[in-house]
Amino acid sequence: MPLLTICRAEHFNAALRLHNPAWDDARNQRVFGQRNNPYYYGHNYDLTVRLTGEPGVATGYVFDLKVLGQLIKQHVTNDFDHRNLNLDVPEFAQLNPTAENIAVVIWRRLRAVLPLQLTLGPTSTLIPCCHPACARPCAPRWWTGPDEEKIAAISKHFRAIMLELGLDLDDDSLAGTPHRVAKMFVQEWFKGLNPVNRPEVRLFENRYQYQQLLVERDITVFSACEHHFVPIMGKAHVAYLPGQYVVGLSKLNRVVQYYARRPQVQERLTRQVAEHLRHSLGTPDVAVYIEADHLCVMSRGVNDTSSSTITTDYGGKFLSDPQLRNDFLRQIGK
Repeated sequence: MPLLTICRAEHFNAALRLHNPAWDDARNQRVFGQRNNPYYYGHNYDLTVRLTGEPGVATGYVFDLKVLGQLIKQHVTNDFDHRNLNLDVPEFAQLNPTAENIAVVIWRRLRAVLPLQLTLGPTSTLIPCCHPACARPCAPRWWTGPDEEKIAAISKHFRAIMLELGLDLDDDSLAGTPHRVAKMFVQEWFKGLNPVNRPEVRLFENRYQYQQLLVERDITVFSACEHHFVPIMGKAHVAYLPGQYVVGLSKLNRVVQYYARRPQVQERLTRQVAEHLRHSLGTPDVAVYIEADHLCVMSRGVNDTSSSTITTDYGGKFLSDPQLRNDFLRQIGK
């Protein structure tokens, strides 16, 4: 009987800090960089668990994927998702929660509860959803605090800013502004900071065997410059080459919106959208093109209202095949 491998993909979000207490601050900063943030560092992770074995005579399964999902939830994601790994997961009390160590801890937890005749693949993967260059620190309270607490705290601080500017908050027009701004930040402009809002990218079998370029163009981009907290507005164009599966088209829009709705730089936004789709679709053949206007350029500093910024990310065949890349650019009118 041939051995077969089955896979189960899951996702979790966690806060963490990489730090060696035996080192001084300078060495920790040199080795770990922003991951040594004393206020912790937020990351999204894609986990793929692979089991290898013979199909059962009675069921035809190597292992029931539903049961595997339940075991992953019980022994991994219930403890890891929306948690501070350093503080909440016992294994990391004395162990740095690098992606490698997280994968080892997960492997040990699952190995203890899975049938011994099945091989829990050492090739099982734990992938930070964003390339390290794309990620950013995030204070742990964002992960756990309810929106009402965040809105109240931001409202208090924004009220102080308005008073410092000399504005009269007894004026009917201004009295509710601190709350309105805070609510806008938490629930609209910056809702992409909260991993609860991360879109689930559902895949569907490519029953029609469509193998040509698939393009979703003119996706609205509304973000905010992280240097000045003023809007970035533009369009994103996303393309991929389908394989065995295709994705619901609206999910492409939602991925763009999720990463846009946070303080951003356009370069990172482009990378985050591309990396997310490559991991979700299981293919490197993804292209992302974003063109946007930055109000930090238009409304201050150089005050240039005519320039725009273009960023691209090409992977897989979009990098190696100029004709494919040109087809993509032609279809988005570039």
